[in-house]
Amino acid sequence: MKKLFFILFFLNFLYSHDFWIEISNPFPKLNEEIKIFIKGGHKIFESEFAPKEKLIKEFKLVEPDGNEINLEYKKEKNYLLSSFKINKEGVYLIYFILSKPDGEIFYIGKNYFYVEKLTEFKNLDYDFEINLKDFDFSKDKEINFPQGNYEFMNEKGSGFFKNSYKVKKGLNLLIKREKGKVCTLTFYSH
Repeated sequence: MKKLFFILFFLNFLYSHDFWIEISNPFPKLNEEIKIFIKGGHKIFESEFAPKEKLIKEFKLVEPDGNEINLEYKKEKNYLLSSFKINKEGVYLIYFILSKPDGEIFYIGKNYFYVEKLTEFKNLDYDFEINLKDFDFSKDKEINFPQGNYEFMNEKGSGFFKNSYKVKKGLNLLIKREKGKVCTLTFYSH
C-alpha cells in the first residue's frame, strides 16, 4: 500500500509541475550548433528537475521546410540536453510530448526560434496547444490568442492573461492548462 501511495504521489507531483524548452543561443546563425534543454520546476531560469525519460513520447525539431528530426538527448543533473547544427534559414519549432504510462498525452512543450528570416510557423494540431501564427521576434510587442486562461513567466515576473500577452525582451514562457493537459511555449524576443 505504501508503494502504491508513493507512486501516485510521485505521478501527481510530476504532472503538476511545468516543463519548458530553452536553447543556448536564441538567435543562432547558419552552421551554428545550439544546445537544447528541457527544464522543469516552478521558476523560469531555475531548472529543478527534468521530466522522466520514460514519459517522453516525442522530442523533435521541425525545420523551416517542415522536415522533422528526432532529437537524441541525455539526462544531466536537472535537465535533459540535446544539440542540433542549424543548416537552414527560417523559423524552427522544437517540441516534446509527455504521455502517461497508459499513453495519454498530458503535456506539450514548444519553442520557436528563427535564423536570418521569418517564415511560416509550424504547429502540432492539439486542441490544448498554444500556437503562434504570425510573430516578428524583433518588432511585435503583443500577441493575441484565442480566449482562454493563460499564465506567463519572464524576466520581469509572472502572472495571468486571458488572450493578449505583452511580450518582454528576452525569454518568454507561456502556459495553458486545459482539462488536465498543459502546453508551454517559450520564445525569445529582441
